[in-house]
Amino acid sequence: MQEDAQMIQQILQGNQAASDELIHLYYDEIFRYIVRMGCSNEEAMDLTQEVFITMMKSIHTYKEQGHFRAWLYKIAHNQTMNVFKKKKQESNYFKTIEANVGTVNNFV
Repeated sequence: MQEDAQMIQQILQGNQAASDELIHLYYDEIFRYIVRMGCSNEEAMDLTQEVFITMMKSIHTYKEQGHFRAWLYKIAHNQTMNVFKKKKQESNYFKTIEANVGTVNNFV
């Protein structure tokens, strides 16, 4: 979108109001996307903030070859998948501990 490109250029020039406007423009949309991916509202609020922090840290790498919205959704998707992977790893870790405790209890 032309409007997005103009805001991005302003952000790159240090315009805080443009970054606030861009975040405001996409915040609810990204939040709903993260909830639809399976996160609770609380998790989605945290992840949405992380998405926009990542966006601001990486905005200088955005190339106008694609749509900004798609780039932002990719950040949201990756952040959410990282949370899911971490949860799965933690779950597997605790299952392993429970299995080991059960094995030890069988020998006692």
